[in-house]
Amino acid sequence: MALAALAFACFVYRGLDTKKTYEKLREKTNYYCDLSNPSHRQALIKWLRTWGIRRITEEQSKVLESWYKQNKNKLPDRDKNLWSLCDSDLASIDQAYNDLVGKKWIGHTTATKILFAIKPQALIPWDKRIRDRFLRADVNGSYAGFVKSMRDKVKELCKKHGFEPEHLLKELQGRNLIELNPSDTVPKLIDEYDWITITKRCKPTKEILQRWADWSV
Repeated sequence: MALAALAFACFVYRGLDTKKTYEKLREKTNYYCDLSNPSHRQALIKWLRTWGIRRITEEQSKVLESWYKQNKNKLPDRDKNLWSLCDSDLASIDQAYNDLVGKKWIGHTTATKILFAIKPQALIPWDKRIRDRFLRADVNGSYAGFVKSMRDKVKELCKKHGFEPEHLLKELQGRNLIELNPSDTVPKLIDEYDWITITKRCKPTKEILQRWADWSV
């Protein structure tokens, strides 16, 4: 993952995402999705439906509430960032993820979208193509392994460019590479990058980016 490729993917994603459904979810939950709150659960369910998740009943909503009460302490603290996750954090995250996937109506993609909605500073969603790509690279991979891989890529990227991960958003905005939203986090940008480059298979090479730059003169 290169800085230019990350910025390009986010730029393209934001051109396609005209409904801004994630931003609406964040606003409706006051930027902190608490699944013990019925209105927050309904806001989350409405957001999941925009991604094609089938209709979720009130009974299933209660299942989600029960899962949250049993597993919320396994998830990172509210302000803990992706790059701060340690091995014990990852182990607890995997436990919560596996318990969530085990619910009747929740698959691998839906589970990670729920986790991302709850902990947008630390956790990243995947879909089938992204998951398949990761598991081909790591046959013993897990969701926690995916998060760890993304964490390491972010740290490597920021180190290469000489700034700390907590400054990544400001660097992108300061260089006028993308326009940030109040709901933006590093995991949100990584999700946009993965969706554009893996799910939609749109990943220009360095040579193509340079050619576009030359044509702009």
